[in-house]
This record gives sequence, C-alpha cells and structure tokens, in this order.
Amino acid sequence: MILNENDNQAINLAVKSIKSGNLIIFPTDTIYGIAADANDDLAVKKIYDLKERNSNKPIAIFLKNISEIEKYFQLNDLEKKIIKKYIPGAITIILKPKENRFSKLLNQNDETLAVRIANHEFCLDLLDKFDGAIAVSSSNISGEKEISNINLLEKKFSDKIDLIIEGKINKSQTASTIVKVENDEIKILRQGLTKIKI
Repeated sequence: MILNENDNQAINLAVKSIKSGNLIIFPTDTIYGIAADANDDLAVKKIYDLKERNSNKPIAIFLKNISEIEKYFQLNDLEKKIIKKYIPGAITIILKPKENRFSKLLNQNDETLAVRIANHEFCLDLLDKFDGAIAVSSSNISGEKEISNINLLEKKFSDKIDLIIEGKINKSQTASTIVKVENDEIKILRQGLTKIKI
C-alpha cells in the first residue's frame, strides 16, 4: 500500500505496522528509509534480509528528540556539542548506550549504536506516536543506489513491505553524515549532507 505523508491514515497505519513487527518505507530529511521496531530482533532481521545486507554492517536507530539520546546514551562534552549544534538534522552520530535495550542485531561488532533524529515532520510525528526507537536503513539493496522514485520503490519492495509512505525528501538524495568521537576528536565515517564544524 502507498499513502502520501499528508494522508490522515498514514501515521497511524505506519505505527500499527511497525508495532506488528513489519517493515515500512518512509521519507526522511535525506532519503527514503526502510524502518522497523529497533527493539524487535525479528523485525530488524527483516531489514537485513530485504536489503541482502551483511549482518556485520550496523543499522542506525531514529529517536524522537534529544532528551531520548540523553536518556539512553553515554555522552561526553564533544558529543553533547555536536548534538546541540546539528541535531535534529542530516547527521548520524555513533554513541555508546547506557544499557542494552535495543536489538543486538543492530550492531554485532561492538557496543555502539548509530543514532539519528531526522529534521522531517512526518518522521518526527511517526516517532512521537510510536513512542520508541525505530531501526532505519536506506531504501536499496546493499551495494545498489538508493531509490527515491516512489513507483520504483513499489516495484522493488511491495511484496515484502507492508506500507510505503510517499513524501518530501532531500532533492540531492544525499545520505546523512556519520560521525564518531574518538580520543576527543571528531572522525567523519561518511561525508553526507551535513558538514561538521565544531
């Protein structure tokens, strides 16, 4: 099923689908994302299977606000500065959780998680209504280009995706910048839409 982000049913159906352990595709402030409940191992595995993604490659989580980042993750001063300046926005920051409350499948390499708050109205509304973390990965098969055309998304994924939400994404179709703080230095793991200057 395809719904527009402005459809009155879109948010509620997206929340219902995620809570049922299913996948959805939805717009973010960068590109379309494939999403699932970040606390549900089976749902997270569906993302890996759908994308044919190597299980050693981490998947990011989206949260609804900075208070949740502060609640669930250990933060040093530099990480706090980055978050204050750039989040919400097109940046993903690698952080260490205070406890293992999210699916361990999200990152099987170490104890960190990639965290993001998208500056996108539908995305934020979805997270607010869902009231939890969602696992999000780009809308493509691993190694292939991200798909931004809604008809191509339907053709590629409709047999395995419950719901596709059509909406505004960034015209450049550039993913978020991924950053990590190590030894009090900012490391850019992927240069994306946002340029970091602290």
